[in-house]
Formats: sequence, C-alpha cells, structure tokens
Amino acid sequence: MRCCSGCMCRFGTRGSGANQFEFPGGVTTTSEPHAAVVVADTGNRRVCLFRVKSDHYGLGIFDLNFFFGHQIFDAPTGVEYDPNRGLLVVADQVHAQTS
Repeated sequence: MRCCSGCMCRFGTRGSGANQFEFPGGVTTTSEPHAAVVVADTGNRRVCLFRVKSDHYGLGIFDLNFFFGHQIFDAPTGVEYDPNRGLLVVADQVHAQTS
C-alpha cells in the first residue's frame, strides 16, 4: 500500500489473511522506535502492526510487520500506544479487560 503526502490512504480488504480485516475496531500510531500503524482486527481476534516506510520515490508504504493476539483476545476493539512507557494497550470487549 502506497500513500502520498497529504493524500487519504486506504489499505486492506475483507478477510483473514495478511493485509485483510474483519471488522477493524480501532487504530493508533506509534513513533518510536519505528513509525507504525496498529489496527485492532476485531473479527479476526488479533492486532496487526504495519511499519511505515518510504520507497525510493519518497512515498509512504504500509508494510505488515506482524500480527498477534488471536490466541489471547476474543474481540479486540481498541488500541492505544503509550509512548512514555513504550506500551501498547489493547481493549477486549468480550473479556471486559485491557492487556
């Protein structure tokens, strides 16, 4: 997925594979140590992390770095990054908890 400066970007399709989502519930960004977009993929019971890179034209690229949580979460609906502590907080609606 490529984005230009000042453009609205869209990425992902419906499904359960890489770069696919089932009812994404929350989005946040990180800045350290690397810029990333983090998506709570509620329907797939996981959290996906996309690194933000740039190509040789200087355009932004979202690259799926990894996903996690399908063994832990039932319905991750929100994500938030705490830059002071370097923690990613995930809200799970079914368990009424944060991890």
